[in-house]
Amino acid sequence: MELGDAQITGRDFVVTRTGQRVEVVMQQPGHLELHVDHKPGRLFVVRAGDVEIEDVGTEFSVDFDGKNVDVRVTEGEVKVKHAGKDTAIVAGQKLAMKVLRMIPAVARRKKTGVTGYHGQR
Repeated sequence: MELGDAQITGRDFVVTRTGQRVEVVMQQPGHLELHVDHKPGRLFVVRAGDVEIEDVGTEFSVDFDGKNVDVRVTEGEVKVKHAGKDTAIVAGQKLAMKVLRMIPAVARRKKTGVTGYHGQR
C-alpha cells in the first residue's frame, strides 16, 4: 500500500490518519514490511497487540504471531513502547516481545472518528 510518504507490504492491517498521526494496526497475526520517509511533525505508529512501534524515518519489519511481536530495523531507527518502557532500535538490531493484551483497531477508530484502510496484499 502506498501512502505517499510510506509504503507498506503485508495483509490484514488498518490505517488511520488523524492530523499529524498515521497509525497502522495489525488486525491478525502476520508480517509487515515498511519503508517510511522522515517527515517532521508527523508521527507514524504501528500497533501489534499492546506493542507500539514509533517510526523515526526508516525501513523496518514487524512479525506478529498473536502472542509475540518481533521488530527488525534494516535502516534508520524506531522507538518501541511496550509494558511501560520505551526502547530505541537502530539498523541491524531486533527486539522480541510477548504481547500482554490485544487492542482492537475498531475501538480505536471509533474513538478517533476516522475511517481506515484494510490492507490485503
